[in-house]
Amino acid sequence: MGLAATLPDAPDAATFWENLCAGRNSIVPFPRERAPEGATNVPGWGAFVREPDYFDPLFFRLSPKEAKCIDP
Repeated sequence: MGLAATLPDAPDAATFWENLCAGRNSIVPFPRERAPEGATNVPGWGAFVREPDYFDPLFFRLSPKEAKCIDP
């Protein structure tokens, strides 16, 4: 059995676990380039995955419309 994941500040589950054990804080300022166009109310901080464009919504049975409304 295996696990594949991309998580905030970690390209895989092993790195995520190492970050947790080390007490690493993965909360960062909100990346402005990820704000929807024209958005005025965006979060100040959060935990974000890198390269969200690689998210495969069809794998999770999400419609294109649903996928646009979430941040993986």
